[in-house]
Amino acid sequence: EFPEDLSILLKSFASKKLYEWNAKLSQRPIRDPSKLLRWANGAENEFHTAYIVRRPSADVNQWALKFEGTNKLMTTEFVPYNENHGIIKTQILPNTMIGRRRFWYWW
Repeated sequence: EFPEDLSILLKSFASKKLYEWNAKLSQRPIRDPSKLLRWANGAENEFHTAYIVRRPSADVNQWALKFEGTNKLMTTEFVPYNENHGIIKTQILPNTMIGRRRFWYWW
């Protein structure tokens, strides 16, 4: 058991970090591709590695293109919802520890 002051301090740190993660997870995806053009100007948005990934599933053939850069990470994912239609979603994240975790595990 921790002293009360230390317990309050640890709870406040944990609460702050949880709030930051929740704010990152609730960011809306870009629905207008023209916004990517404004975002893409500048050397900070260059990508050095590209991946093609697929999520194994018996029900859905979900796949994505993942681009990794020094400062940014971008995922463009395709999710089919029937034989003729699907959704394409693009998400751009900062290349930080939390951003890399979201980049690889929450898509």
